[in-house]
Amino acid sequence: MAGGRLSTRKLRYFIETARSGSFVAAARALNMSQPALSLQIKQLEDELGVELLSRQSRRITLTPAGEDFLRHAEAAIEAIRRAEASVEKYRTDKSSQTINLGLIPTIGRAIVHELLDKSDQLGIRFALREGLGNELLNIVRKGELQATFCYDPQPSDGYTVHPLVREYPVLVCRKGLGDSNAKPIAITDLPRFPLLIGGTTNASRMVLERLAADYALRLDIRYEVPATSLHREILLKEDVYSFVPQGHYLADLEAGTLEKHALDPPVEQMLALVVSNRLEAVVQSAVLGLIKAAIARQIGQGKQGWMLYGALESAGVHPRLG
Repeated sequence: MAGGRLSTRKLRYFIETARSGSFVAAARALNMSQPALSLQIKQLEDELGVELLSRQSRRITLTPAGEDFLRHAEAAIEAIRRAEASVEKYRTDKSSQTINLGLIPTIGRAIVHELLDKSDQLGIRFALREGLGNELLNIVRKGELQATFCYDPQPSDGYTVHPLVREYPVLVCRKGLGDSNAKPIAITDLPRFPLLIGGTTNASRMVLERLAADYALRLDIRYEVPATSLHREILLKEDVYSFVPQGHYLADLEAGTLEKHALDPPVEQMLALVVSNRLEAVVQSAVLGLIKAAIARQIGQGKQGWMLYGALESAGVHPRLG
């Protein structure tokens, strides 16, 4: 028996695995390897002396013992979160508060330097974690991040969604592959373009899949590569297109090594800041104000292809497309 020696780390691993129904998906959300996660769960089962998960070829399910344990594990983690939050009001040094912030690649490249440069003025230190929006949002739900950027997040009682910008993804390919003088590409013509897509949690891939379903399209998927860091190398060498926010490859678009093609009708995504409701209201306000100011300056440059939401427009910044 465990005899009180269970670690909160293993509890979190088990909870994520149980929720995901897959070691692969859970490992991705936890930013660790699948074999390492499997070993941690096996050690937990050994400590408890029971089997918590029933392993199948592609999915895992909870055993009756696992169902009971999951309920208590979730309650234990929530109790720890409440205990940590209960002493926040007694902290005397607010000047060095650390905010664990999730960054998706596009906005990370655009505003991260300004956030880091100006955070000291507000007495805030950012601890940054880069990843895909949906995966980072799951980490906010678990309490390991206090805020993250995310595309089209669903409302929740545990966090507040602050819409920031409207964004219109484009097809990107190596220079000369497409017709640079062509009109925007009709969505119904998408099956003519060989595509490079990300993993199942990639926001742009999800938009493509919705378009395919809405328009009854059969897309030509040539490459499926979860590691978005590899996409640029593939785009530069292969005859494929990637559906992304234009800011994702802004440097290459400006240099002329890649080119972009808009869609008709344009497809809108909402980029938002998701903030845990456990974060003090005054800190939330300071962080949001800093981020809005940085975004407003990017909008003024007109390079990212962003349009501001009304809350930012009312501050005197006018929408502009790059």
